[in-house]
Amino acid sequence: MSLTEFEKRWGREEFLLLERAPAVYDRLAAAVAGKSARPEDEDRLGRLLDQGLSQTPTPKSRERAAREIWSCLEGQAEGELAVQARELMGRIADDPWAIVYLKKVFKVLAAKQGWKDFLKSSYLED
Repeated sequence: MSLTEFEKRWGREEFLLLERAPAVYDRLAAAVAGKSARPEDEDRLGRLLDQGLSQTPTPKSRERAAREIWSCLEGQAEGELAVQARELMGRIADDPWAIVYLKKVFKVLAAKQGWKDFLKSSYLED
């Protein structure tokens, strides 16, 4: 996998990876943000991404991912959708269905806010 392919895939898989493997996400996010990835790292980065995506999310990792996404959406969220999102965020640790509904609310909020990259995210498909 080339660095260009990795970066494209990272854009699509970033939040799903955060939900499934926060430690792997942190390592890859640091490499992407610091632009420290070099061509010789291509295979290692791809394997690390695959490894992280194969993990099963935990309630704690789901909550971390949801909080990260909410921090991006909250500033412009208003009305009933904002109320629903806040309510679901409060239930995410205890209610396994809260994440399902929260992802739907996130999708609507992202569409209203024009966050096109997020709308293409595999996080919304899982």
